[in-house]
Amino acid sequence: MTGETPQPDFGDYLHRLVRRRGLTMAEFAEQIGATPSTLSRIRTGKRQAKSSDIETWATALQLEDDERATLHEFALLAQAPEALRARLARAEHEIAAERDRRSTLEHHYAEYRREQNFYDGYWLAYHRSFLNDDTITRSLGHVTGDSIAWLNMEAGRVHYSYTGTTRVLGDKIFMMMEEDRGGAEFVQVTCNALFDFRSPSFLYGIVTGLSGKTIRHPVSYPAAARMVLVYAGPDTGVTNEQLEQIQSSLGSFDERSLGPLLPSSANEDLLRRCLQLHGRDDLDAVLLRMIDNRLSSGEHALTAAFR
Repeated sequence: MTGETPQPDFGDYLHRLVRRRGLTMAEFAEQIGATPSTLSRIRTGKRQAKSSDIETWATALQLEDDERATLHEFALLAQAPEALRARLARAEHEIAAERDRRSTLEHHYAEYRREQNFYDGYWLAYHRSFLNDDTITRSLGHVTGDSIAWLNMEAGRVHYSYTGTTRVLGDKIFMMMEEDRGGAEFVQVTCNALFDFRSPSFLYGIVTGLSGKTIRHPVSYPAAARMVLVYAGPDTGVTNEQLEQIQSSLGSFDERSLGPLLPSSANEDLLRRCLQLHGRDDLDAVLLRMIDNRLSSGEHALTAAFR
């Protein structure tokens, strides 16, 4: 296998342990009562070491348990047929290559997110109403660094809005927000990132609201719903005029009159790849199923959200 780093064998590992003790192989041979030629033949693979000899050598070298075990493993590997050793070496190389590939991707992912303020921009959000009235709420989030502003409108007027902070942990984003009209409600959104890291597409997760928890509003009403947030920032080609159109269309809608789920300029092909959809799958229908939070008998909103 051209270009691969040779794997150490029993002789190499033994030589490394001996040199670490400050000894030559000849000096070590004298210490354990063996001839230098015998030890040389074992080191070069022309002769196999006995299990009892390995224990004696491990004791002489004052090896820790893990080093002692490794020395025994190398000895067993040296006794295996050449074809088996080759297969094991190939498997080890493939595992190392996959580990390097994953590490490289994770590094690029982290660098890209740092350099591009990955989540920054506008996110068009959809979720079913907490009131279980078969309507779908469409709202708009704006992420800037660690801050988020959330806007919902009805009939062209602000219905409610939230402001708060965002935190990113791995491939998840956490949003903690408080309603701007006096702290009547607190909302947390936990979203998994479902995108190609080279190009943002959308987030999918759970929104949980806690109404109250203040002196003014002492009663708490928990609620939960699955949410889809579609990236609608300038990177997707959405213009400022289109953002204004999106903002004017926010509110609650009957599912049948919702219309296209995505902005006209959204990259549908990218979303299809992220969801691994086939050509026959209807993207709007799939995303509507993702936010289907209607309750069955005996369920409450939280269990339905995680169903």
